Amino acid sequence: MLAALALVLALPSAEPTPAATAFVLDVEPNHSTVGFAVPIVAGMTRVTGKFNRFDVRIVYDPNDHGRCRVDATIDAASVQTGIDARDADLRGEKFFAVGRYPTLHFTSRRVERRADRYVAIGELAIRGVTRPLELPFRVTAVTWDEGRPRLGISARLVVDRRGYGVGTDWRHTVIPNFLGDDVSIEIDLWTKAGRPLPPAEEDKR
Repeated sequence: MLAALALVLALPSAEPTPAATAFVLDVEPNHSTVGFAVPIVAGMTRVTGKFNRFDVRIVYDPNDHGRCRVDATIDAASVQTGIDARDADLRGEKFFAVGRYPTLHFTSRRVERRADRYVAIGELAIRGVTRPLELPFRVTAVTWDEGRPRLGISARLVVDRRGYGVGTDWRHTVIPNFLGDDVSIEIDLWTKAGRPLPPAEEDKR
């Protein structure tokens, strides 16, 4: 969820860069996490999980956040909570219906700075439902490797699963209102070193 789950920005850079330079950065999946938590039993406890396969592509301009954007795709079938039977349910028709909707997808339209944070404003698609989403995030670090940026990004938000039809037809056999509606999304990303944005891709912005 996503989110991307995701995540672009314009920040003071730790190293001067050409004014017209934008970069494309891919996320390092082995050191990034797209996780979630759902309250159950009226909030007495919660279930946590994550998606193990995702692709996040960031366009980053350290001097102009208007050029920044993100595109994130999550493999719905990669959902994992640590219990095989529950994971099978989540992949099934009452939850993510991965046979019909294999991915979750977030695309940003623009990025805004709000106080000490940033917000990626775009659309999140789950189970064939696309809805507007504001994704707040902060940048944990910006480092430079021979003129190529790396980013650390952390995002936290809450999404109502019912808006996407996730689990709306599921009921616990004994306990009413067992499954909470608000899903907490926790995203922590570390990118690979960026590469200059090709002019052809800048034209598509």
